[in-house]
Amino acid sequence: MRSVLAQPDYRRLWAVRTVSQWGDTFSVVALAILIYQLTGSALGVVGVVVAEIVPVLLLAPVAGALVDRLPRIRVMVSADLVRAGLATVLA
Repeated sequence: MRSVLAQPDYRRLWAVRTVSQWGDTFSVVALAILIYQLTGSALGVVGVVVAEIVPVLLLAPVAGALVDRLPRIRVMVSADLVRAGLATVLA
């Protein structure tokens, strides 16, 4: 593990992905709390969770095969930029 963490590029990638994942998690939790506060409905919270999970389950196999053919860094940066844009629109 030390040999991997000794690589500056890997440490930077790991840090950026960690921040991105935390942001994703916090946004889903915040949205679920907001839906519950606005509606008082646990079913609404379930809807948020389902809306988060179902697209991943449906698109991951196809997207994975497609993305494997593209430059990895460009795909990761593009995906994070798209997610940031969507989060901005949601806010």
